[in-house]
Amino acid sequence: MEKPAKISAELRLWLDEFAIALENWEGWLNRVEQAYVTGEFESLHLLEGESESIQQGLIAARESRAGLIQLAVSHGFAGTSVTSLARWLGRSVSAESNSHLARLEQQLRRAQQMSTALWVTGFQAASYTSALLDILATGNSQQATYGNCERAALEGGHIVDAAA
Repeated sequence: MEKPAKISAELRLWLDEFAIALENWEGWLNRVEQAYVTGEFESLHLLEGESESIQQGLIAARESRAGLIQLAVSHGFAGTSVTSLARWLGRSVSAESNSHLARLEQQLRRAQQMSTALWVTGFQAASYTSALLDILATGNSQQATYGNCERAALEGGHIVDAAA
């Protein structure tokens, strides 16, 4: 019975480590979203620098998780997830740890959804900006600035020239 107790203790430590990494990631995503929505693009640039430490925290938590799973496998566990590990450990996992795990799963889903939404929004903004630049350069978002046979395309800058 000592083996599950040691694994249960390691699980509790991992839950705390993952909670910190996840909280840092979700907080960072919230700050990125806020800066993006309010147009504080200088803040976005600064937040980009923070992403490395956020990623390192998540990588460390993933590596610790792999170590925890490997420890459990060496004691007869046949699963690959922390949730199945908690079920395998049964009563040696406290109700508090099970509740903590459920909260972390919900928080992880929220962070993943927010991350995906910001990623998609970023690509949409880049596409919009690209189309605007095409319009400014050529007067048409469907026409290349440098065409191989169109004189108008070679001249470019229709809107910019017209405003001058």
